[in-house]
Amino acid sequence: LTPEARAWCAERGLVLEVPKVSGRPWHRKPFAVLASPFRRTIWLDADCEVRGDLSVMYPYADPRKGVGVTHDPHNTWCRQPGAVQTGVVVAAHGEPAIEEWAKEVLLRQHRGDQEALNAIRERVADRLRIMPRHYQRLRLDHQHDGALVMHWTGEEGKRILWDLRPRSDQCTRLNVSGRPLIRP
Repeated sequence: LTPEARAWCAERGLVLEVPKVSGRPWHRKPFAVLASPFRRTIWLDADCEVRGDLSVMYPYADPRKGVGVTHDPHNTWCRQPGAVQTGVVVAAHGEPAIEEWAKEVLLRQHRGDQEALNAIRERVADRLRIMPRHYQRLRLDHQHDGALVMHWTGEEGKRILWDLRPRSDQCTRLNVSGRPLIRP
């Protein structure tokens, strides 16, 4: 985050320090979930649009049952069927599957965090709980009605998000990543 973005976020909530890991920024995702001090954490990728009450996801953050994720029906690189998406992840504090996911990311054998989780999916299968599809709809679904969270993946999704952004001066000036905003 830029200093301006960090200050903006700190005024509205808790800003966590997440350990830096080599690789792409999204490799930090399981470490951010682990760093959360809350009993239950809902991770949302930055390109997600929340369209409803997320509290319906809390039962998937039961420490006795595991991690809530959704299937990725568009995945073409995963060898076994049933690939999961990591744009929305729901977990209880200290969830062992998140720790395993973080260890897999550290091996640096995967393009991203999603590939790392899918690589260990069989090993943590008893800890993965599949949430209903409408909890996270992907841009590629082309069926967005009823989506609790709309995940605007890819460059096309970022263009759509740009068009959806609030028009206030505060929001148009703020760029939380520190990188240039994508314009259509």
